[in-house]
Order: sequence, then structure tokens, then C-alpha cells
Amino acid sequence: MDLQPVPFRSPLSAYERQADGLLAGHRAADPAAIDLFHRKHPRFLDEKIKWRPKFIADSEIRDAPLSLDDARLAIARHYDFLDWPSLTAWVEAVSQQSVVFEFESAVEAVVNGDLAALEQALRRDPALVRARSGRVCAFDPPVHRATLLHYVAANGVEAYRQKTPPNAVAIAHALLQAGAEPTPWPTCTAPNAPP
Repeated sequence: MDLQPVPFRSPLSAYERQADGLLAGHRAADPAAIDLFHRKHPRFLDEKIKWRPKFIADSEIRDAPLSLDDARLAIARHYDFLDWPSLTAWVEAVSQQSVVFEFESAVEAVVNGDLAALEQALRRDPALVRARSGRVCAFDPPVHRATLLHYVAANGVEAYRQKTPPNAVAIAHALLQAGAEPTPWPTCTAPNAPP
């Protein structure tokens, strides 16, 4: 099982196919599927340190009865959403012209190093430079509220977006020139942050 991030603005059916594939992988005892369930499904995560997998054998996960809803939850968590309804709401919001679409498009420009697209987005809507993410995640706080500037160095929460573009200095410069303020990061216990 090779789970690659779906392209931005993919329909819900693309995530649904990934959930179907994950469930099929679990049923076939695919090590990658077992690993994803172990790292992302709340049933297999530590009760106190909510992002840390429990110290359990793969066989316990392999033998667990899991449903399509379990696979959907694991896929939503793979994309760092709280649950499937949170992922569904985000997919719906970015599928149409909306404030969420504008912000998330700018995020994509930042993480992909697309300076021209970022500058175009900031010309269309200068307020984007102070906008914050409204994504509902499984961490504390449940809405991490990252700004575009946070995404330049990887926002610390959305694992599939943990990349810093080679032109990060130019991206940061464009954001600062547009009025971004280097504000402190909101308190958050993310997967790669200490508890």
C-alpha cells in the first residue's frame, strides 16, 4: 500500500478510495496498512500522549476487526483532521470559491514554493497575510490557527505539508512585505512537538 497525498481540491471520492484501499490493505495484512492504523487510529494511540502509538504488537492491529468507518477515520487523521466529518467539511469548503479555498490555495502556494501564485493571491485578497487556518485537527488546540508565514517552515501539524520550499526566503520575504507579522505560534501539542 502506497498512500500518497491526494492533490489539493480532490473530491471526497479520492479520500474514500484511499479509505477503501487502507481497509483492503488491513484485511490483506499489508505492513503499511497496519502501520498507518497504528499511527493514526485513536484505538491504537496512547491515552495520555494522544499522538503516540501504543506499545502493542502489529498482530494486535492486524487481528482487530476494523470497518470502513475505521479506515475513514485513519485517513482523516493521516491528513491531520479530527475525523471524517472534519475532512468532509474541508473538502467541501475548498471545492468552491470561499474564504477557506482562498486561504488553503495560498497555503499550497507557500508549501510548494509557488511565489507567483502566492503574490497573485495576496493581490486579490491582502487580508490573507493575517488569516489563520481553521482546520479542525486531533491535537490541542483542535484548531491550530497557523498563518501563511507558519507554513513557510512547515506548520508543525499537517504532516503531509511538512515541507519547506527551496525558495523559502523569497516566500517569507513576500509575506513580510505584504504585512505578515511574525507572531508566536499558538500553544499546540502536535505529532512532532514535545508533550
